[in-house]
Amino acid sequence: MTIFLGACGSAPVPEAKKEAAPAPPVVPVTGLHALYQMYTASRAWAPDAQIYQLTSVPVSDVKPQPGKVGAWQAIMVSPSLQQSLTYTFSVADESVSLPKGVDKGKPESWSLHGSTVPFAISEAKADSDQAFEAAAKKATDYIAQHPDMNITYQLEHNPTNGGTAWHILWGESAGSSSFSIIVDANTGAYVETLH
Repeated sequence: MTIFLGACGSAPVPEAKKEAAPAPPVVPVTGLHALYQMYTASRAWAPDAQIYQLTSVPVSDVKPQPGKVGAWQAIMVSPSLQQSLTYTFSVADESVSLPKGVDKGKPESWSLHGSTVPFAISEAKADSDQAFEAAAKKATDYIAQHPDMNITYQLEHNPTNGGTAWHILWGESAGSSSFSIIVDANTGAYVETLH
């Protein structure tokens, strides 16, 4: 005699909806991290693209860390096109003019003038966090007296040492800063203090 037993059971119970994991916090990035993203994009615009200047840009919801900020702006130039093009790289959507990721402006006419000259990306080996570390060793008293002051980072050709340099400015810009330090962008070594 064969006995058949039917499967007793009920329909599978649907799993409770899994809660979405919270998004990881948005973290600031170094200048060279952002620069490589923008430089790669600029090569599609002009194969001979060079860097004219890289500047940090504060982002309201991203707390800066030593040598790291939420956004960066780079001015790229093309000698063959005689044009410049401004790029931004942001880790967060700050505004229509500063969206997350790489964004570019419109080409403008450009020609070499003044003491600031463009440079190849290979001329910047020391990153902004390394530059800040070198600058902080020479600015301990100033940092202690101004612990909450905004710090601006600029990477550009430095006529003093003939190479690229990080300009670490305590303040919003070179014009409003009363204290800044130059660090060699090739070696990461301290160059000079400006007041």
